[in-house]
Parts: sequence; C-alpha cells; structure tokens
Amino acid sequence: MKILIFYHKLSERNGGPPTYLYNLRKSILKNNLSIDFLSDYLNDEKVVYSSIRNLKIKFVGGLNPNLVALYQIYKLNKRNEYNYLDKIKLDKYDIIHFHSTFDLYKYYPYLKKNYSGKIILTTHSPKAYHLEYIEDVLKTSVGKIWNNVFKKLLAIDEFAFKNADALVFPCEEALEPYFNTWKNFSEIIKNKKIGYFLTSSPEASVKKDNIQIRESLNIPNDAFVIVYAGRHNYVKGYDLLKEIAQNILENEKIKDVYFLILGKEEPICGLKNSRWIEVGWTSDPHSYISAGNLFILPNRETFFDLILIEVLSLGKLLLLSETGGNRFFSNYKDSGIFFFKKENVNDAVNKINFIASKSKLENSFLEKINFDIYNKYFLLDDFALNYLECVKKITAYD
Repeated sequence: MKILIFYHKLSERNGGPPTYLYNLRKSILKNNLSIDFLSDYLNDEKVVYSSIRNLKIKFVGGLNPNLVALYQIYKLNKRNEYNYLDKIKLDKYDIIHFHSTFDLYKYYPYLKKNYSGKIILTTHSPKAYHLEYIEDVLKTSVGKIWNNVFKKLLAIDEFAFKNADALVFPCEEALEPYFNTWKNFSEIIKNKKIGYFLTSSPEASVKKDNIQIRESLNIPNDAFVIVYAGRHNYVKGYDLLKEIAQNILENEKIKDVYFLILGKEEPICGLKNSRWIEVGWTSDPHSYISAGNLFILPNRETFFDLILIEVLSLGKLLLLSETGGNRFFSNYKDSGIFFFKKENVNDAVNKINFIASKSKLENSFLEKINFDIYNKYFLLDDFALNYLECVKKITAYD
C-alpha cells in the first residue's frame, strides 16, 4: 500500500497540521515505513512550484476581507497549476491523504482525471474551516462577509467532505466542534467511513529549570502557577481565562496564585495585574509549562490539542473545559486531568481552588499518573504504526 500525505509544509513548532505531520513523519522514519510526503516533492529542486506556498493568503491589514476571500476562491479554482503533479506520478499511490479541505477542493478535478486510488481527509481546525478562515485568518465575522462569499467558502468545505472516500480523526469527540458549528455536518458525513487513531507527540524537553524560569519572572518558588499557551482568541476561551483569573486574583482562597501566559498577545489582550504575566511567543514553551503547577485549556470548541499531549509528557496537572477532543481524556480516571463545565467560569474557579488546596505530595502523585498516561498511550514510536493500521482498516487495503 503506497500512501502520499498531501500537505505543503511540515514544522516542528508551528502547531496544527504542520506539526502534527512533522511528528507523524518522524515516527514513520523511525519505524522505517514507506509513506511519502508532498513537502518532500516540493523541496526537490527538480519540482519547481511556488504557488502552493501562497495558497493560504497572508492577510494584509486594511484590505477588505471580502476581497481577500474572493482572491482565495479564485486561486482555489485556478486550473492551470497542475503541471507539477504529473512529475509526481500520483497514480502510483493507492491512497492520497489530504489535511486541508481547501487542498482537496483545489486538486480534486485533476485527481478525477488522473488518479484512481482512494482519497482520505483529515481536518484539524477547532471549528468548521470556513468559519476559522473567516474569523481567525481574515479576522472578521460571518456577518461582515458577503453572502455569496460565505456560501462559496461553505461549499468548498462541503465539497471536500463529500468527495473524500474516508475520513480520519483522533477520536470521536474531535468531531464535536464540527457538529456544533456546521448545521448540515451530520447529513454530509452520515455515510462516510471514519477511522480513529490517537495523535502522538515527542516527549517535551525543557531548556531551563523551574527555578531559573521563576526567578527570571519574579515568581516566588512556593507560588501556585497556572499556565496557558495558545492563541489569544474567542474559540480558545482566552476571554474566559481572563474572567477566571480576575476572580481568583481578586478573591483568592489560595495565596500567591500566578498566571503565566504564552503566545502572541492578540487579538485579545491580557489583564493588567502583576500576577498575570504575558511571556509572548517563545521558542521554549516547555520550560515555562514545566515551571507551572497547572496547565489550563479553557476552549469553547476544540479538536485535539497537541499541547495537551506535550503537557502530559511533562507530567503536569491539567484543567480542561468539557468540549471536543478534551472530553476524550475523561477516560483516564483518577488522574491529574481535571475538567470544568464549558464556558462556566465559576466551575473553573472552584476546580482551581480545589487543585491548589491539595498537598504537594497529592499533586506529585497525580503528576506521575499523567506522565504514565503519556508513556502508555501517546508515545511517538506508535504514531505511524497506529496510523497505518487505521488507514488499512477504513480503505480495506491489506
């Protein structure tokens, strides 16, 4: 069985599909499996093709987002950019696995004429991608997008899901944000073959120890530190996190609670408080996470966050909103993974006070359980093998 992973970029640190696929490729190489990546072809000097790198247009401040979206749609429908695919000889592959609805939509007409194998689709967005594109790429709202533009972006997502032969997701819970944000999603996928296999990630490593990090930020060694890492936006629940922190910092039952925030401070800004520390983007997030006592994921909607697995590999306690892929982790009973009701600030505050009130010995025991969960279920060695087993099952290849 020959497989081509169709995505244009791999990255160790950017998150989303680039990092997910970077990790998968690392596991494939370690297991000596024969699975090819489109990115390898694009890096080959013999294949000259630059347009694909510009497929996702960088938003230029001040430009009408409707015009940007129209240009994106124009690029997706441009049919004169297929020549390089002939050099890849796609028909030698039994399976082509797309990781973007936009990519599948763009290249499907070529595949229909030149390819006889099966097409698989995995999406990674924390909501239907046409909504993520509007709200998080174009940084506008559905209400400000022209109706014909919205319908076309919606149709692209719908086309991709309908024309894929099978779908692959980390777990059933990861589909929840699509059901929640896409009215007809259940109808679109009702007859689809769907395979599931857990995402894996390398064990996180730290460059600075906990004392170094805390000293550099003037955080007392005995303080209880809550860490957040990610985008500062609505779907990630960053505004909810601010409410949670405001409540705790003003009315704390546990003294010396600090919030340590990683990621670019936009579009939502943080609190103005000496115990709310915005680190910004960092190339060493794991050192900061390791220096904390509790990692929080307050998402309104979520797919299956890579950062969650990385935190487990550091053996840190977790507090997750009960939504999407987060809910899968409720399967690990009596662990150091705690939950609060989605969008419920009071419940989150109560859970934080409960966790912070535990003894160091109790929390240390729970941290050990979290590390054991990582080692049992999320090791990178198994990632490619589980992937191959899943693909075989849903495509009936032996």
